[in-house]
Order: sequence, then structure tokens, then C-alpha cells
Amino acid sequence: MSERRSIGILGATGHVGKVLAAGLSADHEMTLYARRPEVASAFAKARGIRVAVASLNSLGEARHDALVNCIGVGDPVAVRANPALVYEVTCWADGLALGYLDANPGCRLVNFSSGAAYCSEFEVPAHDGMAVSLEAAALRPDQHYGLAKLASEGRHRALRDAAIIDLRLFSLFSRDVDSSAGFLMNEVLRCVLRGTTLVTGPVDHIRDYVAPADLCSLVGACIECAPVNEAVDVYSAAPVGKFEMLDAFRDLFNLAYTVDDVQAASGATGSKPAYFSGSRGAGALGYVPTRTSLETLIEESEALLKTTR
Repeated sequence: MSERRSIGILGATGHVGKVLAAGLSADHEMTLYARRPEVASAFAKARGIRVAVASLNSLGEARHDALVNCIGVGDPVAVRANPALVYEVTCWADGLALGYLDANPGCRLVNFSSGAAYCSEFEVPAHDGMAVSLEAAALRPDQHYGLAKLASEGRHRALRDAAIIDLRLFSLFSRDVDSSAGFLMNEVLRCVLRGTTLVTGPVDHIRDYVAPADLCSLVGACIECAPVNEAVDVYSAAPVGKFEMLDAFRDLFNLAYTVDDVQAASGATGSKPAYFSGSRGAGALGYVPTRTSLETLIEESEALLKTTR
């Protein structure tokens, strides 16, 4: 068993923060930081986890072995509505975390970035040595999210002596997901619960949903490994295609879906037909995923549907 650490979670009321709070609290001393501490407290009470809860404004008063920065604009609807907000929130959260590291040099930072930081259209999966493709004079609206994450990573790499690991998260789904968010899996679950028909476009796409336990294992590995300054991609045991997932949910959860041949694929960060990574750099940290994307979607959906119904 690894040594018990003091860990501060920034952005504890978001999806990633909730997953980490639930998964890491048994083995570490956790403090959940949030703009609305009462929401974090209510979550901890509902899940029966023993953690401290504090306002983000009080971060400087505590001493932690590690910070995990989960602050970000995650809902694609919000990203499309206000791309400038992504830059603002990312920069503000970065300043908060790096200011803490400056005052506490022995602390390490695990920062949640995104696969979108590759600034690619993902016609092919991400891979080691993949080049960023941007036309500076004509940035598309769907590129702002990735560019904000890339700028954050660049700032971290410039601090070469700081122990900072950026985790490029591609897709995450769990029982703690915000049911109102505008992701495909949220829409799938809403259709299952309401007995309505999902309408989707004809284009298949591949996504990589990391299991909550695997994500917690990776964050734990980042905290326990020798200090490094790098970015690594997050991955499951295997990605899943859209129609593979829809057929499984049809068979297991009675999902009804239909294909609209004229419906175009869209998204806050582009259509991304192969939004996953073949890079396995996280393996050098000791990370070995145990669940495939489809296994994760089924297990977490079963738990969510059981509590919702």
C-alpha cells in the first residue's frame, strides 16, 4: 500500500473532482476545495466519504503533498456558448495551482488537461510525436478549448524544476456525471430513463472512456512516482465505437435509437472521429488500466440507472 498523503482537490464539485474524491478518500487525507463548499459537503455526505471541505479562497492556509487541479469548463454546451470563458477559467485555475506550488515547493501538481490539447481533427488517434495543426490567422471556434489546454501545458513545461504532470483526459463517464451536460452518453441515459428514441447521425466515431477506478489509479501513480514534469495521455483498456456502444445499450437497457442520414456530427471541439490515443507514456508511471470503455459505460450506467430509478 502506498503512503497516506495529504491531497487537495481543486474543483471538487465537477465530474472529475467527484470521481477522484470518491475513489481516493479511503487511502489519503483529502481536502475538497470548491467555490461552493456546501455542494462538496453534500456530495461527500451522500457518498459516505470522510474528507475535509474548504473554499478555494482558503487554499493557501493548508499544506498538501499534492494538488489535483480539476477546475475547467467541461460541458460542451457551455464551451460552444462562450469560448472565451475557457481561456479565462483555465488561466485562473492555473494561477491558483501554480501560486500554491510556488509557496510550497515540495508539493506536486496533477493537472487535468484534455486530449483536445493536440489541436487535431482526430482523423487518426493521437500518438507520440503528433504535430499540432493550427492556422493562427483563422482559428476555428472548435479549436479554442484545445488551444487553452495546450497553453496551460506549455506554461507547465516552462517550469522545468516543478513536479507537474498534465493528464490529457479524452472521455470520462461515471455514476457521478452531471445528467444535464451535453455529452452523447448523457443523452443516451436520458433516452433510456424517459423511454424516448435517440436520434444520431450516420457517422461512427471512436471514444475512450476511462473507468473511475482506473483514473484514480493513474492519479495515485502520478503522486507516488519520482517527480517529473511532463504530459501523458489517459486511456482505458480499449476504446469503443459509437454504434458498438448503442447496440450494447439497446440489448442491455432497451435503448431505442434511429439514424438520421442528414444529421451532421458536431461538437464543441469538433467531430473527432478517432478521439483517443495510442500513446502509452502513462505506463512508465506504473499505470495499467483494468476496464475497457464499453465495460465502464455498462457498469457505471447500471449504477446510475439503479439510483435514478
